[in-house]
Amino acid sequence: MGYKIILINQLENKKDYMNLLKKIYKLGYSRMLVETGLTFLNFLLKNKFINNLYIFKSSTKLGNRGKNNSSIQILKNISKKQIKINLNGDKLYKKEF
Repeated sequence: MGYKIILINQLENKKDYMNLLKKIYKLGYSRMLVETGLTFLNFLLKNKFINNLYIFKSSTKLGNRGKNNSSIQILKNISKKQIKINLNGDKLYKKEF
């Protein structure tokens, strides 16, 4: 196991990301785990780059201590199924596209 560095000119639009994903696929990887923030997640959802989405929801409310640079409306509109697992009060949801 190791890592590879992939050089790209830019990642600004869907075409740029498709080119990156094709390069990753040519390296022999057909699945990817992406841990992301809300802004990038919205981009992935809008451009239909996701097959399976797992959402971890903490029981701790950040309130004013959290920072959100993007809208959560896309996530609110997703119907998801809760997975029964002991996460000490936190929740795990799954959505297949």
